[in-house]
Amino acid sequence: MQLHTVLDEMILGGQVIETSSEQIMKSVEEIARLEKQSSTTSLIPKSISERFSR
Repeated sequence: MQLHTVLDEMILGGQVIETSSEQIMKSVEEIARLEKQSSTTSLIPKSISERFSR
């Protein structure tokens, strides 16, 4: 899965859009952080999360 993420950051529409490995890794790390954050949020039952959002 992470390989596909790296390729998605490098290639768009068949053209290379990013060649900086440093920039690509920053993007991949940010995506992983956001995915982890969203999966953690989804573990909280909806009824509990609704109580705290009021």
